[in-house]
Amino acid sequence: MSKVLNLHINRKRLAIVLEDRIHIYDVTTMKLLHTIDTLLNTAGISAMSSDSEKSILAYPSNTNTGELTIFDCINLRPLSIIKAHKTAVTKMTFNQKGDLLATASDKVSHHLI
Repeated sequence: MSKVLNLHINRKRLAIVLEDRIHIYDVTTMKLLHTIDTLLNTAGISAMSSDSEKSILAYPSNTNTGELTIFDCINLRPLSIIKAHKTAVTKMTFNQKGDLLATASDKVSHHLI
């Protein structure tokens, strides 16, 4: 059993981040809606928008190249894969509206996507 590494919640969705998967729940019913199998993410690096109308989740797609998957937690589908850095992403956060994502890599570079 994997331990919980990160949690994200807004008015519609709860995302529970484990080492190799992310569980998406409906907040009103606490029903498991979807499970995303991920690469090994021992730091639980991820971010979810606080805007419940969007409920956008970001998580690493590739731990070596800095690629991120942007996932729609309402319609339960990936939206895109973004190459944010040349090296692994170490931190990320959405702005309040959920339309900008700030990231940092282990090489101390910063991006606003």
